Amino acid sequence: MVAVQRLPPRTTTKTHTNKVKPLELNPTQGELLEVMLDKTHFRVAFGGSRKGGKSFGGRVAIVTRALRFAGTAHLIIRRTLSELRSNHLNEMHKLLQFRFGLVLGKDYTYVQSTYTFTFINKRFCLEGVPSTITLGYADKEKDCERYQGVPYMTIWIDEAQQLDKSVYDKLMGSLQNEKYPGEFAKVLLTANPGGVGHRWIKKYFVQESTRLSATRWIKSHLQDNVWMGKSDPQFANRMREDYADKPWLLAQWLDGDWDVTEDGFFTFNKDRNVKDIEIPHYARWFCGADYGYSVTPFAVIWGAVWHNPYTNERFCHIAHEYRKFKLDMDVQAQYALDMEERYRIPPDVARYADPATRARTEHNSSAASKTVAQAWAAEGWYTIPSNKVAKHVGLQIINGLLTKGILTISPSCVSLINEIEDAVYARNPDGTLDDVTDPRQPDDMTDALRYAIQKIWRHAWGSESTDPWELVTDKESEE
Repeated sequence: MVAVQRLPPRTTTKTHTNKVKPLELNPTQGELLEVMLDKTHFRVAFGGSRKGGKSFGGRVAIVTRALRFAGTAHLIIRRTLSELRSNHLNEMHKLLQFRFGLVLGKDYTYVQSTYTFTFINKRFCLEGVPSTITLGYADKEKDCERYQGVPYMTIWIDEAQQLDKSVYDKLMGSLQNEKYPGEFAKVLLTANPGGVGHRWIKKYFVQESTRLSATRWIKSHLQDNVWMGKSDPQFANRMREDYADKPWLLAQWLDGDWDVTEDGFFTFNKDRNVKDIEIPHYARWFCGADYGYSVTPFAVIWGAVWHNPYTNERFCHIAHEYRKFKLDMDVQAQYALDMEERYRIPPDVARYADPATRARTEHNSSAASKTVAQAWAAEGWYTIPSNKVAKHVGLQIINGLLTKGILTISPSCVSLINEIEDAVYARNPDGTLDDVTDPRQPDDMTDALRYAIQKIWRHAWGSESTDPWELVTDKESEE
């Protein structure tokens, strides 16, 4: 076991003396501390079941590194400031004082305005520069800009499953070791299965076959947390009773299982929904379009629907896609027309777009002000506004078609497949699942598909049909 650095006992007045208790780590927390101090790994992920001791292990690891590498900066990240305060602020003070034996005002200070712990004892200073631990927060990529310009020896992203990979990528640009040759600056992720970050954490940290180099994955277990067993021995039983109808959630929370389907939105199966299909000559071609520029891309899908009268089977196949950032609206239309010529899309293709394209004016190459739809039409790319229905309606139709195997996607439509695979439910403030996808995830291709699907399937506009997936085969949908 790695020795944890702490100051020798003090003989100061009672006011400044902390009663130091032994620092007891469970086996996985001990393993985490050893890995955080080795010279082999610079990416570390620690997670699994809930209440497995991740937060305490993370705090011990980052404090130990701050004290060992004098004069270095370290950063703890949570999604929001309120989460940061409630989970780490008081616990950090207790850890420093009652486990590491440090005295506030003598060995370290805390500045509320910058959320920074500064270790002022000369043992933790290098050439007069003290070690620091800053409590930070970031919900999206832009939030990370406030932490640029500081070389952090350690970045700990707590509850990383709540964040998109773009936040992780942005923070990695600030991970630097400028003072200790031979040592590693390290990033630590603590996470549970589920959430918007589930798939990227599983892919790059958990799953051995796709794990990044110099990465260590440590799985936490509920049974390892002896303190939890004493303070709330009925936690596991209570979870089993409360969530008996959600076995996948129990597998995540109690077993730390990253392979079960988390709060995934779509019932998607690659064997069933991803395949190459020859589209018959009588099929009706359609196109779905979502405008965008810099924050979101211009996204287009092309597909076809048809009905086999002999077997009564219905088919909806997405054959092609196009996705690109920073194209002016008129240039978007030109690119789309070029793609249609390349893919030999029939000229009578029905194009459906976001209804907002009839009102919004954005990024035209010409000086004349036009709506998005007008800019497209001026280049000969005509679109029909989709139905103005609630987003969850269109998403439910897509999900229903995927579940029934009616909707299939060509393997070449990588962006659309990735969005559908990665889509998770948005969560309400109370933690319950909403009825739409998490808006922090890319959904441009899915929106393009939704604009088309909710226009050409009767269920989208309140049909009384007994078959909610009945295909519109006439021109009724374009009226």
